[in-house]
Amino acid sequence: MSPGGGNSNSNGKGGGGTRPGVKKGPGARDAGKPAGAPRSRLAVVVDGVAMGDDDARTFWVRFSQYMDSHQGDLAGFAASEGFASVVPEHRKGQAVLVVTRRRPDDG
Repeated sequence: MSPGGGNSNSNGKGGGGTRPGVKKGPGARDAGKPAGAPRSRLAVVVDGVAMGDDDARTFWVRFSQYMDSHQGDLAGFAASEGFASVVPEHRKGQAVLVVTRRRPDDG
């Protein structure tokens, strides 16, 4: 028996059938989630249409990485992704990136 009290692992790594590299947490519940399941805390809306959870999460990762090295450069990130603008908002408990393909004056 280990000093920590048997096979339990309070740090969430190993034990209990957890495979290395498999994430548990908010993002893990989205894959194949049933209707009525909790929604993701991260969302992306492109021209009024919501991205799927997996695509939104991937987009948020790219956004976060870009912002880490280009602090405050929303226009630069939008351009790097081929969009006119990206604006972060908070909506009903979700962090939402509101993305537009064209500027309003582009007609």
